[in-house]
Amino acid sequence: DNIRRTIRHIRKDDTARERSADEMNMLIAVITEPAYLVITMDTGGRKSMSWMVPSVMDESARSIVVFPFVALLDDQYATAAAAGLQCHKYCASNIVPNNVQILFVQVEHCSSEAFL
Repeated sequence: DNIRRTIRHIRKDDTARERSADEMNMLIAVITEPAYLVITMDTGGRKSMSWMVPSVMDESARSIVVFPFVALLDDQYATAAAAGLQCHKYCASNIVPNNVQILFVQVEHCSSEAFL
């Protein structure tokens, strides 16, 4: 029920809920598994909930989210910031603030020495 309340908060919709059993299973795994996870789902599968829900539920939760397209990164950044999350768009010349909950990274930066 906490997960559903969090989805409603993020979506700003009192009727919002998970779209599928796969989405709920993903959220439960992200919240309960003490490990690094790689999430793959179809387009529109709401992978974004996998990093927003834990950060809303626990201010100490941290995520690094990699995007293949700048427009998608910008869109997801705006959504996360609107939900009240501490976000940062990474680029090679940036210093990442300590209070960042979600670090947004363009795929081309992932192999740079500055990122690693």
